[in-house]
Amino acid sequence: MTPDSLSPRPIVYFARHAEKASDVGHDPPLTTTGILVSVAGGGWLRAQGTPIAGAWTTRTRRAQQTAALLLQGARLQLPVGRVSGLPSQLDRLGPRLDGFVGSVAGAVLLVGHHPTQALIERALGGGAWAVPDRHRGAIFRLERSAAGWSCVDVFPGGCGSG
Repeated sequence: MTPDSLSPRPIVYFARHAEKASDVGHDPPLTTTGILVSVAGGGWLRAQGTPIAGAWTTRTRRAQQTAALLLQGARLQLPVGRVSGLPSQLDRLGPRLDGFVGSVAGAVLLVGHHPTQALIERALGGGAWAVPDRHRGAIFRLERSAAGWSCVDVFPGGCGSG
């Protein structure tokens, strides 16, 4: 074993918010399906076996609900920060995300939206890898190695599957 293999790799779980109600104003809650998918995604997070040190979301109710339900399904009791200690909006992280993730002892759960996914890809190495576009509720496990960031698993279905 090399010293690198003995130290934990920085891990980001990025989740897109689950299915939202479509006819309930500007900041709608999750649907029943969105709730069930989020809790199931939490079970997937638990099965990953990587301790989650913190969870942060964008400011929307659907992202905050998704994060809370993911943590509930993972059987974790962590507060969900609204990008606490980071810029006022997750969408404005830019290159600071890589440094932030490396400073946290454990995996980081970030919950946002489809546009946030593209910004996170760019912040973690832009263009060197890409996660597949998924439906709402998808969770991407992203890991950093000496070669850079890569998507190593996706709930549901795995990296690279349709």
